[in-house]
Amino acid sequence: MVALTEIKRLINNGQNKSHIDKQSSIKPFNEAKSIAKKKNLEKEIILIDSYIQYYIKNDYDTTKSFLEKYHKIKDIQLISYYYFLYGNIYYNEGDYDRAIESYQKALDTPGYDTPGMALNNLGLAYSKKGDYDRAIESYQKALDTPGYDTAEMALNNLGLVYLQKRRS
Repeated sequence: MVALTEIKRLINNGQNKSHIDKQSSIKPFNEAKSIAKKKNLEKEIILIDSYIQYYIKNDYDTTKSFLEKYHKIKDIQLISYYYFLYGNIYYNEGDYDRAIESYQKALDTPGYDTPGMALNNLGLAYSKKGDYDRAIESYQKALDTPGYDTAEMALNNLGLVYLQKRRS
């Protein structure tokens, strides 16, 4: 479905922009929401709203409530995004084991189109746990992922984890 492809692209765009400027990331999220509304994709609107709460407002509780509404819908088209976003929440809450589990579920979901980002975040969670070898492996896989468009993040994180490993 063309609409879902465009929604995915806009979500990814919003995610990437949010790391630089939260205000500029609202535009792609709102564009995705507009497409979802025009196509009567109610469940996708819920997911997009959860992304807005997470990436723009940093409101994890509201994000979780939207994600739970999304997950209760049986026909979920963007389930990998659900797992990825939950991984981010768990990571920010310091629950690295659950973050790792969620990122892995996103990666294991057929058709997941941003594995490099999930692998980078998986590396962050492993690094926080002190599992530097798995962190290095995750960052390397992110860098080896075709189409991974934020390699500078993985390279930076890879350098930091090598430094942490050397110091430990």
